[in-house]
Amino acid sequence: MNRRWSKLQAALVVFAFAAFAVFFMVGIKSGARLETDLDEYMPSDHPAFVYSDEAEELFGIEDAILIAVEHPDTVYNSGTLEKIRDITVSLADRFPEIDEEAITSLHTAENITADEWGLTVESFYDEVPSSDEALSALERAVRGNRMIQGKLVSDDGRSSLIIAEIADDAFSPDFYRRLQEFAHEQSGPETIHIAGRPVVEGEMTRLGPKDMARMAPLVFGIMIVLLLIIMRSVRSTAINMIIVTMGTLAAFGGMAWLGIPVYTVSIMIPVMLIAIGVADGIHLHNTIQSFVREDPAIDREALISRTMKDMTRPVIMTSITTAVGFLSLMTSEVLPVRYFGMFTAAGVLVEMAGALLLFPASIRLLGVPRPAKLKSAGSAKPESRWLPGQPDIPRFSLPVQR
Repeated sequence: MNRRWSKLQAALVVFAFAAFAVFFMVGIKSGARLETDLDEYMPSDHPAFVYSDEAEELFGIEDAILIAVEHPDTVYNSGTLEKIRDITVSLADRFPEIDEEAITSLHTAENITADEWGLTVESFYDEVPSSDEALSALERAVRGNRMIQGKLVSDDGRSSLIIAEIADDAFSPDFYRRLQEFAHEQSGPETIHIAGRPVVEGEMTRLGPKDMARMAPLVFGIMIVLLLIIMRSVRSTAINMIIVTMGTLAAFGGMAWLGIPVYTVSIMIPVMLIAIGVADGIHLHNTIQSFVREDPAIDREALISRTMKDMTRPVIMTSITTAVGFLSLMTSEVLPVRYFGMFTAAGVLVEMAGALLLFPASIRLLGVPRPAKLKSAGSAKPESRWLPGQPDIPRFSLPVQR
């Protein structure tokens, strides 16, 4: 490796990193997407998913919205039973995404009983019962039917479930918003809960980007403050943040360009890369500061040469071992975990390259950095290379027995 850096070479390094940043940002803007379909979280040939698909096709299973009507005491009262009927009847009219024939509730369920004349099939109630005797008879009928008790009505009798099936592509953020508004309208004194797999996937779609938009700036801000306190250098702090930003852009940009979606676990990639990426930068900064204090008249070439001679191997070795650790996650059968390990490792390697190239480039373009101010300027103890402002740890040698 040629240790003599010209200003042109340093400028080319900075330009190359800027170009890669733009390349990755274009990929993120044009191709990044959040994967919320739980079927895509495992390989399609996994036995569990193969059997699940076969069962869905065989039995006609569709995704369903679950609406739970919960009463503080019991659902076996005229007001709650009327509300269950009204919700069941109005769902199909209110929501085109729901098929009227695919709604199951206590109002639509059929009660099958046997007597000496054969089987009797009738609904649990058409008209809402009003008398205590009719309400008690309905409760006995439900508790005596194992297909309903514990399935559509909870064992304690306080909740009743309404199941509304929808097509695979029918769920949307607007549909979920209208469902929430509908539930709010129907609440009181009962509490209306909305659940089901489409709702879970819809919440993942809404909360994933929201969490990333809130978490990433928070972590970046905290890290900037910590680096300024630890290194007491705006220049080194800026370089460190550029390095970790490049690592994060490389991870998500690589996923976007390769057509790999962002899974929920991928949201943790920026946090991991920020925590890992600043370590190399801190070591390089402290090494540079140590050489500057040892020789205040050191020139740019000597500082670059000595710093790279001391730090190239440690930075490469620590980064490669960290990347290999993340790459071990690729043995997982869970796709989000596999891609998390792959692209976090890629981000670590990009951060390694950034640390080894941007710090010497900054010395060539901006000059030898000034020594950071120490808390106790009159201290006679030499400063540690690894912790600025701290005394160096004395080195001891054992006598050699001849």
